[in-house]
Amino acid sequence: MTRSKSARTLAAIVMLVAVMACAASGRTAPQAAGGPLRVHPANPRYFTDGTGKAIYLTGSHTWGNLADFATWPPFDYTGYLDFLQRYNHNFIRLWSGYTIGRGPVPYVRSGPGTATDGQPRVDLDRFEPAFFDRLRSRVIAARDRGIYVCIMLFATDGAKREDWEIQFFHPSNNIQGIDADTNGDGSGAEVYDGSIARITAYQEAFARKVIDTVNDLDNVLYEIGNEGDLTSIPWQHRFVNFIRNYQGGRPKQHPVGMTAVFNILDGSWAPDNSALFNSAADWISPAMDPYKDNPPAANGSKVIIADVDHIWPTAPQRGWVWECFLRGIHPILMDWYSYGNPTWVSVDEQEAFRKYMGYTLTYANKMNLAAMTPRNGLSSTGYCLANPGSEYLVYQPGGGAFSVDLTAGSYSVEWFDPETNSTTPAGSVSGGGTTGFTPPFGGEALLYLKSGGGPGGDTTPPSVQITTPANGATVSGTVFFSAGATDDVGVSRVELFIDGTWVDTDSGPYEHYWDTTLVSDGSHTLTATAFDAAGNSASASMTVSVANGGGTGSREYLWLEAEFPQALDAPMQVGVDAGASGGQYVHAPVGSGIYLAGPGPGTATYTFTITQPGEYVVWGRYQAPAGNSFFVQMDDGSDNLWDVTVVRSWEWDVVSHRNGADPVRFSLGAGTHTIRFKQREEDTRLDKILITDDLVYVPSGDGGAAGRAYGSLQTALGGDRSGGCGATGMEAAFILAVCGIAARSRRRTRLPTAA
Repeated sequence: MTRSKSARTLAAIVMLVAVMACAASGRTAPQAAGGPLRVHPANPRYFTDGTGKAIYLTGSHTWGNLADFATWPPFDYTGYLDFLQRYNHNFIRLWSGYTIGRGPVPYVRSGPGTATDGQPRVDLDRFEPAFFDRLRSRVIAARDRGIYVCIMLFATDGAKREDWEIQFFHPSNNIQGIDADTNGDGSGAEVYDGSIARITAYQEAFARKVIDTVNDLDNVLYEIGNEGDLTSIPWQHRFVNFIRNYQGGRPKQHPVGMTAVFNILDGSWAPDNSALFNSAADWISPAMDPYKDNPPAANGSKVIIADVDHIWPTAPQRGWVWECFLRGIHPILMDWYSYGNPTWVSVDEQEAFRKYMGYTLTYANKMNLAAMTPRNGLSSTGYCLANPGSEYLVYQPGGGAFSVDLTAGSYSVEWFDPETNSTTPAGSVSGGGTTGFTPPFGGEALLYLKSGGGPGGDTTPPSVQITTPANGATVSGTVFFSAGATDDVGVSRVELFIDGTWVDTDSGPYEHYWDTTLVSDGSHTLTATAFDAAGNSASASMTVSVANGGGTGSREYLWLEAEFPQALDAPMQVGVDAGASGGQYVHAPVGSGIYLAGPGPGTATYTFTITQPGEYVVWGRYQAPAGNSFFVQMDDGSDNLWDVTVVRSWEWDVVSHRNGADPVRFSLGAGTHTIRFKQREEDTRLDKILITDDLVYVPSGDGGAAGRAYGSLQTALGGDRSGGCGATGMEAAFILAVCGIAARSRRRTRLPTAA
C-alpha cells in the first residue's frame, strides 16, 4: 500500500526541517547508504557505496548498545542515536551479545539448570528470536539516521580468565554440557582457537543467522570479535573467509573486518598488527604503537579504522583525531557514554574527541575525498591530505606559522578553529611553490585550500562527450564504454555511470568494459561526468538498448569455498594444500572406502540463494590424485555421478553425469537451494564451487576475474570448453589483447569474481 499524498508531504517537510537544522548547527545532513559498502577501487583507504564517493567513517561506540547489562538500566538506543546525530557521527560498533550477563542473548535461556549469572542455562541448539529482532531493528534505526553499523559477532576477548565464567561454552552455562577449557587453565581461549569442532559449528550457525538477518540492509559491516588472544588468529582468519564465502551466496556482500589481537594469556598484552594486515579482511583496527601518536599514513593495503579501545592515544587525544584523518585513517572512540566518567582520559578530552570526529566528517563530505591522499611532505607540519592542484587540508597541531608546497594556480583560503568550531574565509592565494601561512588565531588550526577560488580563478567547466557506443545503439555482451574530455586548464578525472550508478573513475583514458548480461534487456542510460582541478564539472548522457535475448538478462555467479560447508559428515574432512584457492579443500581420505553403487556416508552440504530463476550449471575446482568421482545432488533431486580426470593439479570441470559430453543443467527457482557432494571414491578433492546460469562461462585459475573475461568471449571466439579447465589469467589477457581489447586487470575486477 502506498502512502497518501499528505503523508509524503509530511515526510518531505520533516526531511527539510532536518536538513535545515543540520545546516544551522554546522552538521551535515544524514547520508543514506547508496548500496553496500565496498573498498573504493581508486582510493582503497576508504569505502564507497557504489556512487563513486569516498566514504569516511567516524563515531562513538559503547558497550551496551546491543545487549543490555544486567547491572545497568536498559540502554536508551533512541537517545544514543540522537547523541550520535548531535555530534555528526556516522559509524558505530554494535557490541557483541555473545556472552551471558546481558540480554537478550542469541540463544534461548530455557534451562534446565542455572548459569553463573543466576539465569537459566542457554540451549545452544535454539536461537532466541528477540536477539535477532533487536539486532535488525537497531541496524535499521541507525540506517534511518545515516549511520553505518559494524556488527561485532563474537566476544573474542573472552580469553581473559576473568571472563571465562560468562562464556556460553563454560560447562555451567549451556545445557549441552560443553566445556571449552580443555586444558584446565581457567581460560576460555579454546572457544576462539578452532580446536573444538563442535563449538566452531555453533559459531558458524550463529554467523549465518546474523548474516541472514541483516543481509538486505546496506549500512552493515562485520567484525569477527573484539581483542582476541594471539591463539585466535588462525580461527579469525578462517572466519573472515567463512563470512565472505557465505555472503557470496546472498544478494548483498558487506565488508568484513578484523580488530586488534593481543597476547592475553601471558598477561603481556603484546599486540600483533601483522596478523591483521596479513588477513583477507577488508578493514582492520590495529593496536598501540605506531598508532598511539603521529600515526603512519594509510597506504591503501587495508581500510584502517583506528579505535581508541585498542590504541589509547597519547595526550592530548583530541589532536589525534585530526592526525588520523589527515593520514587517511578513520578514527573512532570507545565512549563511556552513560556508563560513568572515562578512566582513560578526562571528561573534557572525551567531549572534545566527540566534537572533533564530527568536524572531520564535515570536511570529508565537503571535499572530493576519493581523489585525496596523505601527502605529509607537502606541509612543514607533516599533516596534509591533498589532491595537488585541486584541494589541500593541512593540520597545524601546535599553532604558529607553517608552509605548504602548492601547485601553480589560484586557491581560496579557509581557516578552521576546532577549539571554537569557527570557520574564517581568508581570500585567495597563488600557488607555484612553497607558500607560507599564519593562522589568524592561536592554538591548533586547520587550513583548507580549494583551487579556483581567487580572482581570476578557473570557473570554466570542461567539455565531455561519450565516444563509444553510439547514441541509440543496440548492444549486447561486453560493451566498450568510453568518453572524451577537454578543459582549458586540465581534466582531473572522468566518472562513468550506468543508469545513475557509478561504475568507474578514470584520470585517462576514460573507459569501462560493461557486461550487459548483468542488466535487463531494454533502454539504459550512460553518463560521463568530467571534472577539472578547480572542481568545475560537466556531464554528457546517452541511451542504448540492451538486447541479449530473453528474460531479465541478469547472470548469477555464486562462488563457494568448499572448506566452508553448512554441514560436513564424516569421513569427509578438510585437507590442506597451498595450491587450493583458500589453502584448504574437502575430501574423503584414502582408507575411508569406495562406494561405486551409491553414495557413502561422507557428505559436504552447501546452501545458497539465487535471485534469478532459470537453468544453472555447477563447476568444481578439483584435484584427483587417486579417486576421481563424487555423487552430486541438487536439493532433493537424483544423484549425478560426476567423473573427473585423474590429475594432481587443480583443474576446473563442469558437473556432468557419468562423464557425459554435456553438463547437467539444474532448473532452479529463485530462493534458497542445497547442493551436496557425496563420497564415492577416496581422495577426490574439492576446492571451490561455482553455481551459475551463464552457460558459456568457463572458470579458470582459482576462479578470479580473468576467467570471467575469458568466458564472456567464448562464443565469439568459437572456443572449446573441453576439459573444463578454461584459460589461465595470462591466456585470458592474451585472448583479450588479440581481440583489440586492453586487458587491464582493474577493468576485469568489475566483472563477477570469486567471493
